[in-house]
Amino acid sequence: MKKNVLFLTTLLLFVGISLAINPSHYYPMTVGNTWVYDVTGGPDGDYTETNQVTHNFLDEGYQTYVSVNSNTLYPDEPDTSLTQIRENGVYIYMNLMDEETGDYLKFIPNPFDIGESWTVFAMDTNISEDGFDYHIEFAITMAALGYDDVSVAAGSFDNCIHLLSLYESIYEYSYFGMTFADTTCDTTYMWAARDIGIVKIVEDISYEDDKYDSKETSELVSFTCSNVTEKFNSHPEDITISAYPNPFNGAVSIVAPEGSTVSISDLNGRTIEHYELSDNESHSTWIPSDKIHSGTYIVNVTKGNSTKSEKIIYLK
Repeated sequence: MKKNVLFLTTLLLFVGISLAINPSHYYPMTVGNTWVYDVTGGPDGDYTETNQVTHNFLDEGYQTYVSVNSNTLYPDEPDTSLTQIRENGVYIYMNLMDEETGDYLKFIPNPFDIGESWTVFAMDTNISEDGFDYHIEFAITMAALGYDDVSVAAGSFDNCIHLLSLYESIYEYSYFGMTFADTTCDTTYMWAARDIGIVKIVEDISYEDDKYDSKETSELVSFTCSNVTEKFNSHPEDITISAYPNPFNGAVSIVAPEGSTVSISDLNGRTIEHYELSDNESHSTWIPSDKIHSGTYIVNVTKGNSTKSEKIIYLK
């Protein structure tokens, strides 16, 4: 999940040539936009990764874009992320301590300047559970380093903004007087081109406990960035959906147009439930099985060429 959040962060860093950079000016989040990258040098070997903005919906009063990340290593395990473009910056939904405590974090402020750095998230906490004492430190910081010209398979791009994302975590746990610690440092360098998005990523990951170190490079191979009509939401007035109660802990009632298709997926893009409503049916109930974990899920309702989504939270 962290790797995908970092990738989504890079995907949404929109660049301007003025001193004060507005992220929304540089890379439009448009349904249908697609980026294909060749990834080399990482621990999993070489592979191709595809990112696509599939549809959008309103969440907490903000337009929310759903992006699906898939790769040739695990084609049946796509990862899904939620992103909001707000007036004061770009927000990405992230699970914090566990599947039940997610929130939208401001990864990119609006505006930001070259030479500026900012803290996305920081946490320092102690937890006692089942005889173990845990100390957790976790921080994500970012910085805009400068401008570079970058050449990759997709072309040559001038005046790319060079950005840094730093992910640091310390996980300590004590048991019967013995203390163990895991330390992770993930340094990611990114280059973003105007009107295109991220064209190159270099990610350096190290784990202090086992002396592991990996440097992975992603380079843009092809892209489709156009003013594609948001086809999944082209007639949002035709679809009205609701889910209640929300959050829920046993069953959730879903109201959708008669004759529509309902699917429920997790934030990794896996379909949990899929069914069709009859022409005279508008109400349905989802009762999660015992195998379904607490967390955030997305209800997608499709009728004709229109799709609308709503986030639901399951508290087991």
